[in-house]
Amino acid sequence: MRTRIAGVVVLAILLVVSFSVASAQTSPFIPAIVQFESDLASVPFADVEAGDATVTVSWYIVNVGQGQSLALDYWRQNGWVSVLNEGESLPPIGEREVTMLDPLSFAEPTFRLTLLSGRNILDQQYLMIPYDDAGEVEPAITAFTTTSTGVAAADLTRRNATIEVTWEVEDRLPDTTLIFEQVLTEDQVVNVELPRPTLYVASEGTGAVSPVTPLTEAAVRLRLSVVGVLDGTIYASEELVVPVTGELNLPTLEPTPVIAPTFTPGGATAPEATEEAETAEETSENVTTSVEGGPQITTFTVSPSSVAAGANVTLTWSVAEATTVQISEVLTGNQPGLTYVQLPLSGSVSVPLPEGALNTVTYVLTARNAEGLEATSQAVVTIGG
Repeated sequence: MRTRIAGVVVLAILLVVSFSVASAQTSPFIPAIVQFESDLASVPFADVEAGDATVTVSWYIVNVGQGQSLALDYWRQNGWVSVLNEGESLPPIGEREVTMLDPLSFAEPTFRLTLLSGRNILDQQYLMIPYDDAGEVEPAITAFTTTSTGVAAADLTRRNATIEVTWEVEDRLPDTTLIFEQVLTEDQVVNVELPRPTLYVASEGTGAVSPVTPLTEAAVRLRLSVVGVLDGTIYASEELVVPVTGELNLPTLEPTPVIAPTFTPGGATAPEATEEAETAEETSENVTTSVEGGPQITTFTVSPSSVAAGANVTLTWSVAEATTVQISEVLTGNQPGLTYVQLPLSGSVSVPLPEGALNTVTYVLTARNAEGLEATSQAVVTIGG
């Protein structure tokens, strides 16, 4: 008998709970953000970067109950930041003036309004304010300086050199970024930026770069460029030179030798014995891939094929029908090393082995043409001793 009564009570409770849930779902008094807008249709990018832009955001929320609250946040760099003062609360219907800080990202100024019940989100809306059409004035680098009077040759050799630089850019476009490079030769540069969590770099700031051993002079040439992220357009560039202190052994750069063929009376070409042929056994074998109508890699060698740690190797290449040529280092475990970019179609250069290389280094040559077709060739150097 008691079991039957207990079952009836449980059933009654379930019916009451079910009725309550159904009533809550169909109730017309559900809290909701009906309106969230600003008094600006757009804003100048330069004003936002300078922190000189303000906006008044307004909202209209219905059916706000006891214990519910509002949060107003602003997107900055890679997260949401509250724009409210400590202890500040917002009414269900109201407005507030906010200073728009530099988002430190490629995003336009973006606000988030959240209706909360404790930590539960009841409703949420976003408000994005577009930038004015930009591009009437070209970006300009107004400062690119360093307080460093020199960089130690020993630090460059150990690959732990750093140089602190300061920069300032005016009339920046929203879809541009700043790139810090080291100029090694007229046709060769390398990125010297330290790891960072976001691609975007503020238009004004101070930070460190990590240069590598220069190739042609006892000085480090640094270059700052304002570059379009979408199309690679370079809007502005500035360079500064930091001298190297201490004894520095510069690698040698040599042009690729051109050997004219000789002909026998029968018209057949008689191959000549060359020094390169005699030392072929000391040159690493390479694997080349290409596509029809793409660039052609006629030569890519790295010699010697086996060297001691810390030694130099000589890269020699010759490419046809290409618009860009680069050579990348890949260390054991598929770890990336340096990438030598903007190389000529043919050449030869002596470069030091990467400091972190343990067993092997794979050098990958990539050639591309104007249509985007590419050819690659790779050669492996073994490290021993």
